[in-house]
Amino acid sequence: MSPKDKILDRIQGCLLGGAIGDALGAPVEFMSLEQIKAKYGPKGIVEFDGWDEFPPGTYTDDTQMTIATAKGLIAAQESGDSELIGDPTSFIYVEYLKWLEMQDDPFHRRAPGLTCLEALSSGVMGTITKPINQSMGCGGMMRVAPVGLIYSPDIAFEVGCKAAAITHGHRTGYLCAGIYAALISCLMDNHSLLEACFEVSKIIPRQNDRLWFNRLVSMAADLSGVALSKLGKGFLADECLAISLSCVMGNSKQAILSSVNHGGDSDSTGAITGSMLGAANGMENLRAFFNTNLSDQDDEITSIARSLTRFREPN
Repeated sequence: MSPKDKILDRIQGCLLGGAIGDALGAPVEFMSLEQIKAKYGPKGIVEFDGWDEFPPGTYTDDTQMTIATAKGLIAAQESGDSELIGDPTSFIYVEYLKWLEMQDDPFHRRAPGLTCLEALSSGVMGTITKPINQSMGCGGMMRVAPVGLIYSPDIAFEVGCKAAAITHGHRTGYLCAGIYAALISCLMDNHSLLEACFEVSKIIPRQNDRLWFNRLVSMAADLSGVALSKLGKGFLADECLAISLSCVMGNSKQAILSSVNHGGDSDSTGAITGSMLGAANGMENLRAFFNTNLSDQDDEITSIARSLTRFREPN
């Protein structure tokens, strides 16, 4: 596999892995682990199932907004403006507003987060210096994986924070997004997850934030995909990040299943876990693992992956 083909494989794996984890977790979001096992058996949910009025394999707003982030990044890169390429936030914001317009269509309304809806409906773009609210939910983090697919870890951290702050103004909310984007970038460069965590820790500017992140990584590693309830439910950004890290650090072949079979925000933890696995390992085993396709057409994700590949230099 050539260097460029390897990049495409990992970018496509990251985007599809996220969509798979998202779609797998969607039917069990808000259910307790006991409720999941009662409905699906002792192993919990292990294959796609329908949710609300949607067929099995339908992903949620997490993947929709991830696609929107990717489109914003592509538009910024294609603008040819070096300043906008370095800070594509305005392009990403435009794509989020397009996503907001789609929410009037029942087919496209995929359980959108209230924080995102309210922030984007305000007509004001939130920023780090002028926060639009004090939300520390995971809705700002779950959508920024594409940032790490094209930028170096340090720039990915900055852009990830800014992209999340559009709708989530609490420092924890956008800090976790910056960390997640930087982790994706490191995984693209062949780092193991623990190595990626070490590298990202050095990027975080404030010492207190570095210490906090190091403690979070240590706690996630100690649990290694078991007893996830000790890390929270995943609705808050730091909980969601910790759960996903813990699952990837455990049995990688079972990581996505572990990430959705817990009592909490199963689609977001599934999406983030799947994205990290895809960035690290590419497309290997993603489809074979579930033996089915996503209900949405994969063509758009494949096309976006090819576009993003143009902007990622081989390591």
